[in-house]
Amino acid sequence: MRMNRLLSDEERQGIVELYKCGVKVRHIMEKYGCCRKTVYDVVNRALVTPVCYRRTKHSIVYPNIERWMIENNMSIRSLSKLCGKSHVCLWRNLVGETSPQLETCTQICNATGLTFEEAFQRAE
Repeated sequence: MRMNRLLSDEERQGIVELYKCGVKVRHIMEKYGCCRKTVYDVVNRALVTPVCYRRTKHSIVYPNIERWMIENNMSIRSLSKLCGKSHVCLWRNLVGETSPQLETCTQICNATGLTFEEAFQRAE
């Protein structure tokens, strides 16, 4: 069993595919040299909607940013690290509590690869 080694993206994808095909967790553990918890962590991260997207009280008001975050399995906290911003401030911007400053908009566009118009188009 490999200890203290990060799995590559290909290995994580392989674990998820094997799990989806019904391969026993024990066999996946042996193939990738990892523990049971690692297998379940990888599968849960890939297949379960993150808690931050289950909120119903507050939702992100910019659908293209939200779509990008879901496609890239990115939480607001993770996006805030990419942008170099506080996750609380970024959350307030994304749910519409406050308007983002131009610098924040630029950092979000740089991190996501979306144009300004794509990123900050509001939900109808």
